[in-house]
Amino acid sequence: MSLRLREPDLVARAIEMFIFEQVNRTQGAVIGLSGGIDSALVLSLAARAMGPERILGLLMPDASVTSDQDMADAKRWAEKLGVSTHTIRINNFFKEFDFTGLGTFTEDRNISANLKARIRMVLSYTVANAQNRVVLGTGNRSELLLGYFTKYGDGAADLLPIGGLYKTQVYQLAKHFKMPIEFLDKPPSANLWEGQTDKKELGAAYEIIDPILYELVERGRQPYQVIESLSANKDLVSKLVGRMEANQHKSELPPIANVELTF
Repeated sequence: MSLRLREPDLVARAIEMFIFEQVNRTQGAVIGLSGGIDSALVLSLAARAMGPERILGLLMPDASVTSDQDMADAKRWAEKLGVSTHTIRINNFFKEFDFTGLGTFTEDRNISANLKARIRMVLSYTVANAQNRVVLGTGNRSELLLGYFTKYGDGAADLLPIGGLYKTQVYQLAKHFKMPIEFLDKPPSANLWEGQTDKKELGAAYEIIDPILYELVERGRQPYQVIESLSANKDLVSKLVGRMEANQHKSELPPIANVELTF
């Protein structure tokens, strides 16, 4: 089963109108560019919506993980679209954190990776604040449903233009607009550590994951029904459901104590 993107031109136009309406009262938008397909597509849609002169692409490489090829791909695509870029290397910011007294904090690669994602968020919002811009996020629906992002890190944004598209639909839209092959062929990865891929982290490729998510969320079917209808792997479905439940807090506002007062 594939989630076919119907009328991609209309989908793109709707996203572009959304961006235009939300960004139009500001000086423009800031987008963190990773060299991956999500940020490349958001950049393309934003440039079409606002004009490239109102978009700034931020390249924020981590010298220990980010490949030169990813940065080159991101910069080349921005140049083709006419979008200006600025590079901020995050390693020095990371080194400035004093972890004295926090034990083995830095030994946990997940915690370190999350901190680096939050450093990128701080930098993006600092630039946006200084230039009266908004921050465009690059998360897709698959990632949002699974909580496959860092809370207050790459999950922090003013707008999520492709947040309604499953990852496989992101690829379909990118192919429809004939985006460069280097983005289409690159294995999806958050690039949080060496050798990381979405497939390894999530347990399957998006071609398998997305139909399961669609059945669970959009059609409201129970896990056993999804397993039967898609002949899906039971352990994978269980893992995805568990991930959604555990990460639901990432997509919600912080709970507020219900205090009834008389004024």
